[in-house]
Amino acid sequence: MQDEGSGEESEGADDERAALIKSGSPLELPRMSFLAISTMSYFSVCGGPFGLEVAVSAGGPLSVIIVIVALSLVWALPCALMTAELSSALPSREGYMHWVTRAFGPQWGTLNGWLSLLNSFVDSSTYPAMFCDYLCFALQQWRGAAPLSPLTRWSVSGIVTLTVGAINFRGLPLAAWASIWLPPPS
Repeated sequence: MQDEGSGEESEGADDERAALIKSGSPLELPRMSFLAISTMSYFSVCGGPFGLEVAVSAGGPLSVIIVIVALSLVWALPCALMTAELSSALPSREGYMHWVTRAFGPQWGTLNGWLSLLNSFVDSSTYPAMFCDYLCFALQQWRGAAPLSPLTRWSVSGIVTLTVGAINFRGLPLAAWASIWLPPPS
């Protein structure tokens, strides 16, 4: 049954997918290992365990563990179940943008995509700054170095941003490989 408010784009995509499924031809999807999917999901959702040091020092390890488990059960589990249900009921490579477009129309789907992109820019801008903080801490602890100057921090942040951007632009296999092998040294 077609929902009211669905745009022509989603109808065309649904018809195309249905035709591919009926024909029996395999859908062209990138292949990734379980480890690659797991690490990419982890870093896509939380960006890593950065910032937990402050929480542990402020509230103690037991309270941090309790909060992490509670958030996982109360917030992350329902989101994961909703995503699993929607992705199996309405399979699409567009993900949540497809679901929003199908439910509320193309204007809301487009707005959802733009807001998600804006959120990614704001969220991603914190990681180079945190990298510089960790780098300063490591240099001070291991070498007794002075704090980085503002120009050096900007340069290091720019290099980190360009490197991560280049890895992501190269494609999914390289991004998956990088999400597995780059975090352990850090």
